[in-house]
Amino acid sequence: MLDLLDENTTRAVTLDQKLCQLFQGKEGAHKYKEAKTIEERINCLWRVQLLQDMLKRCNQINNKSEEYLQDELSEPSCPWLELPVLSSPHQEFPTFSDAVEITWGEERGRYAKAARDIACGEILGVEAAVTSALYDEMKPSHCDVCFKFIPYQQLPCDNCSRSRFCSESCKKSAMDGYHGFECGREDVYELVLGKMFQEGKEGAASSKRFHQLSLKTVSQKPIAWFKKNKKILESRLKMKHSKSGVRSVYEDLLLLESHQDITSENSNFRNFYFLLSALFHLRTLQISGYFGIKKTKITESLTEDELFIGKLLFSFLVRAQFNTHGIIEGIEDPAADFDQNGNLKDEKPYENKVRCIGNGVFPALAMLNHSCCNNVYKVNIGNTVVIFASKKIRKGEEITENYFPVAQVIQRPERRAWLKTGYWFDCCCIACVENYPIYLQTQKVPHVYRCQKENCNGLLSKEDTCPFCKTAMNRNKIGEEIDTCWSTILESRKHLHSSATRTTILRHADIVQKNWQRIQELCSGHSRLIYKGEIIFWRSLRLSLGNKCY
Repeated sequence: MLDLLDENTTRAVTLDQKLCQLFQGKEGAHKYKEAKTIEERINCLWRVQLLQDMLKRCNQINNKSEEYLQDELSEPSCPWLELPVLSSPHQEFPTFSDAVEITWGEERGRYAKAARDIACGEILGVEAAVTSALYDEMKPSHCDVCFKFIPYQQLPCDNCSRSRFCSESCKKSAMDGYHGFECGREDVYELVLGKMFQEGKEGAASSKRFHQLSLKTVSQKPIAWFKKNKKILESRLKMKHSKSGVRSVYEDLLLLESHQDITSENSNFRNFYFLLSALFHLRTLQISGYFGIKKTKITESLTEDELFIGKLLFSFLVRAQFNTHGIIEGIEDPAADFDQNGNLKDEKPYENKVRCIGNGVFPALAMLNHSCCNNVYKVNIGNTVVIFASKKIRKGEEITENYFPVAQVIQRPERRAWLKTGYWFDCCCIACVENYPIYLQTQKVPHVYRCQKENCNGLLSKEDTCPFCKTAMNRNKIGEEIDTCWSTILESRKHLHSSATRTTILRHADIVQKNWQRIQELCSGHSRLIYKGEIIFWRSLRLSLGNKCY
């Protein structure tokens, strides 16, 4: 508004100069006075209109604030944040669908495979994070508890300027739990603990905040809860694996892989840093009164409760390193991606309009092994993860996720080196074993077709007859159907963007899903069409459901 006033003042001065030039001499003095009177009236009317616009804007802000203070955003305003419900959850692992079978291997531990044929787009899991931490750079615009994007409608913490909340319930949850113990100490964490984990590497600002996750895992539960469950938690600490489901997410958390059996110079340094972090947080909890009283003086020994919590802090840290997942949100499509008609331009092969806003630990999701050519896609709603089948998964096939390096973009040596450094294992997924070609090395269209006879998994590379069931196939007809499905997907993609209405997005997302599912049934192998088809399907999921910052 002040800019408008400055603009009006400049305009008035310019007009006055022009009037003086126009009405020079005695003859023009009277006309000049009349013109100035008219100018003053115009300016007065302009200021009245400006004040009315300012008042209208203030009323709009007040109305939004009143709606916002009704605790949470109403469903009609954010239908993409509505959590889906599993229609048939797994009996032992209720965060998974019963289409997921959790099995056991002596060398692999627990992993997941399809209990039946799974359709593309089917929801396989819905899991809330046991603990999660928002990135520091996201705190000014997101709720610290549920990770909602709230750039304008915020409830600040009463005691610090770092944390904001979307509702009174989120604020109360934080103040009664974890934030009461970290409030005012975040800068110390970043200066001391953050630097230890960054180890001088470039891009350290985006490093995972393992220490924040560890402290929140403890501080979000009262000491009375840990004392009540001490025996069962200690027993889980002694177990390496479990073949069955467990009673609580904290028990499952302690059964996650920690690689404590691997001894190396790297692991010794890691354990030293994690031990320092655990001691740092234990001292924080003592000073904050977590154990019942505020212990400001350092004592020569720790109490039984303090020793137990210290052990848990260290245990959570060593598991977080290998079992932490990024929490993402969709970002707005830039103007450069649209044509003159407002439709998306031709697809980019690596488009991925998301950003990471924090990290979370999901014990059930962590049971899915990595594959460089995975078959699920994850969407976050707040700090809850929803797991979709991104391909058709046949009964008995392993259900896999991806830690980051994908076979279509990154060569096998780079992928395996990255996984070895970050997760301490040699990747033996099918993409690495068979050395799948990257996107630019694949042909444009698929040439391996699937047998269309029911319950037959035969593949035809050049043949006209299935090598398994001997059924004759019309390759030309299959190829024409693939082309039709692909053209339909590309046409729908033009309408799948951040500026589209929700009705439009849902309609075209459904079209993409059906045609992508059909392509999966018609062909197999490696091609640019298959890779881009999956990317477009990811886009449809991301726009239909999940966090957004627009």
